[in-house]
Amino acid sequence: MLALAMGLMAPQSAWADECLIDTNNDGSATANSDDTAGAWSANQPDRLACGLYAQSGGSGAVAIGISVNAASPFSVALGYLASAYQQDGIAIGNSADSTAKQGIAIGASSQVDNSGALATGTGGVAIGTGAYADNAGVAMGRNASGNGGVAVGNASSVTSTTGLALGASSSATSNSTAAGYGAVATSRAVAVGTDARASASGSVAMGSYAANGATQVAEASATNATAIGASALATGNGSVALGANSEADEADIVSVGSDSQQRRIVQVADGTGDHDAVNLGQMNSAISTAVAGIDTGAQPFLVVNSALSDSVATGSEAIAIGGNAEAAGDGSVAIGSAGTEGVDAIAMGTDAFAGNANAVAIGGDANAEADGALALGAGAGVSATNAVALGAGSSATRADSVSVGTAEAMRQIVNVAAGTEAGDAVNLGQMNSAISTAVAGIDTRAQPFLSISSGGSDASVTGSEAIALGGNASASADRAVALGSGSAATRADTVSIGTAEAMRQLVNLAAGSEDSDAVNLGQMNAAIATAVAGLDTGGGAGSYLAVNSVGTLPDAAGVEAIAAGAQSAASGEAAIALGLQADAQGNRSIAIGEQAAVAASSDGALAFGNLSSSAGTGSSAIGYSAQATGPRSTAIGLLARANGYEGAAVGGLAKAAGRSSAAVGIRASSSGTYATAVGASSVASGGRSTAVGVAAQSAGEASAALGAYADASYASSTAVGYRAATSRANEVALGGSGSSVRIGDIDASTQAQSGQLYAVTVDDSGTLGRGSALATSQQVASLGASMQAIAAVGDEQFAMLEGQVDELFDLAAIDRRDMRQAIAASTAMADPHFPSTPGRTSYASNVAYFRGQVGVSAGFMHRIASDTPFAITAGATYGGGKNTAVKAGVAGEF
Repeated sequence: MLALAMGLMAPQSAWADECLIDTNNDGSATANSDDTAGAWSANQPDRLACGLYAQSGGSGAVAIGISVNAASPFSVALGYLASAYQQDGIAIGNSADSTAKQGIAIGASSQVDNSGALATGTGGVAIGTGAYADNAGVAMGRNASGNGGVAVGNASSVTSTTGLALGASSSATSNSTAAGYGAVATSRAVAVGTDARASASGSVAMGSYAANGATQVAEASATNATAIGASALATGNGSVALGANSEADEADIVSVGSDSQQRRIVQVADGTGDHDAVNLGQMNSAISTAVAGIDTGAQPFLVVNSALSDSVATGSEAIAIGGNAEAAGDGSVAIGSAGTEGVDAIAMGTDAFAGNANAVAIGGDANAEADGALALGAGAGVSATNAVALGAGSSATRADSVSVGTAEAMRQIVNVAAGTEAGDAVNLGQMNSAISTAVAGIDTRAQPFLSISSGGSDASVTGSEAIALGGNASASADRAVALGSGSAATRADTVSIGTAEAMRQLVNLAAGSEDSDAVNLGQMNAAIATAVAGLDTGGGAGSYLAVNSVGTLPDAAGVEAIAAGAQSAASGEAAIALGLQADAQGNRSIAIGEQAAVAASSDGALAFGNLSSSAGTGSSAIGYSAQATGPRSTAIGLLARANGYEGAAVGGLAKAAGRSSAAVGIRASSSGTYATAVGASSVASGGRSTAVGVAAQSAGEASAALGAYADASYASSTAVGYRAATSRANEVALGGSGSSVRIGDIDASTQAQSGQLYAVTVDDSGTLGRGSALATSQQVASLGASMQAIAAVGDEQFAMLEGQVDELFDLAAIDRRDMRQAIAASTAMADPHFPSTPGRTSYASNVAYFRGQVGVSAGFMHRIASDTPFAITAGATYGGGKNTAVKAGVAGEF
């Protein structure tokens, strides 16, 4: 591969447009001793063939690889046995096959043709092994099938031109949408979530394992029925079943439970119409009025059944109901082992917590830790002032916002009436109608919004009043605009012309004349030069000051705040924000790194590292994408998470979810209250438990697991040693299966004994005890001899272990060398520039050095002869040993 790349670096040695190959294996490609290895381009200058028996038969065609064939004009075949037979066809990958005009086949054995293979018809797209796309459909993923619609994911399928299937094994028919692993939606139905099922016309199933028409999962089998939640059942026409195991078996009803499991509906306003629901306060008031004067005894409607500790209400006028419930804030209410600390706060549900004034947390583990916050649903969390989180696991981290999910798990808001006021929400139909009116007369391929296809995936618009122009462009935020292929607009009221990974310049921009106009670089540099005129910089005013940025200027709105970096903002008092889009909202907070963020309610918090975030007061997040959301929590390391109150997570992917818990080591996890996990992949899930060692686990309450793979699964049990495991509560286990126990000096221990001696007994399970009979001198002597023998065996085992440790160190040295070679190879990877004109080929080569290892690479880019700039790229890099890497791709512009 290296010889091939070096050949590419010397085009003067190639014949016509065929690459010269090192056929005699002497390490270099030379015109006198090597040839093109059967590559054929008809000796035409407007096509390229490179590789063993590669064939380029059409004008502007490119064939790169072994036995590849680009047979038609402007076709591209790249990879082993890849073939592109029709004009503008592209085949990339092992045995990839594109036989349809403008067809694209990417992936091992993927096919695009007009017979029984996988992407039939002009413009079909099939990406992935065995992918199938018919009727100009899109199929992305292994064995994906798109019949005119869009199917994305392994074995996903769409059988209609208007269907959409997203996720492995998902399936969608006419006018339906299925999103999630194994999700299935029939005509006009919507199924969202893992194994979700929507089987009736107009039905909706939402949530993992939610379904319509399935058994043991959520089911909405009637027309226009809706089932939301695991095992929810909606069998009546127009009925709605909300929540896990809920049943709605009559027409036009809403159910939040079943005969065996009921739920409360909370935060219900007083009913005013004859058919309105009434709340408990309204009902009690009506009952009190109706039975005035009747003595019904104290608390006729309150019943508590709990074996936990008594409830505690320490706040003035506070109410605590339920075992372990604690209402510490004045005027607060805690119901069901919940806790409140804020004034007038409300917490309802197991381990629910409302920590700030007027905060409300309803649901198991719901957490509202900001003034005026509302967290509704199991595990819902709010850390920003006046924010609302609705639904299980939802998170609201921005002030005055409403969240119905997280960045990783989003939800739809359905059944939204059309807005009538300027501040009202609009539904999709209302938005599409407005957009359709605005762009009347424009041909947008029957879409209600405007998108432009450039050979890639369609543009995507999910934000309200948003616009996306260009292949694969996406506008997911409200009123956002994404311009150009692959551009992404994820923030409201913004215009994006690229992504964080692939940015573009905005050129030919006139100088701004109004306060809100954009400025060009010349205008900005002139303004900066004027501003610093007269400053002593060692070489004249401003002589060493240069700015190169197309982003928004930083904003330091807080008193004594500092902001540095494009679009950075420091709105908190004495806050510091350094880096692109860094955001420090909390007072005396610090955000350093690209998109590092500190929430407004997080006074004194620190976010250090790209994409790091701190949402808890006094919290610290250090490392790429580290998150510290619990008050006074600490997260250090790549993707580290500290969600618990005063939790600490140290290490890549470490997670501290329990209150005052600690997780130290890569993938270490501590979810129990006051739990501690130390070591790679260690897990401390029991309350006050400790797990120390690689993959050690302490699941029992107050348990301890010490040693690699040690397991203490029972309460107050202790496992010590490699693979040691406890079998019952209050047990101490020393060593795992095959382990021996050695006493360092049995003679010294014997000398230290005093008083009457007893025999030591052991049962079949290995549990030690003291015998009822007195030990004789002969038994003691025999025991001493046995312990000496154990000590001797232990020495031999330790000697063997020492040798094994030495071997491990040797293997570690080999791993370090391979790692350094790989780093050197990746550092050296060459990126050629885009060729200046069609038919031209650019090349580049790099050499890199890293900690004693050298990497070398070569790459090229060939521009296809077409009206739209389009090129294919390929390259190879070598770092020593077996560390060789190759790459191939495409590039373009529209």
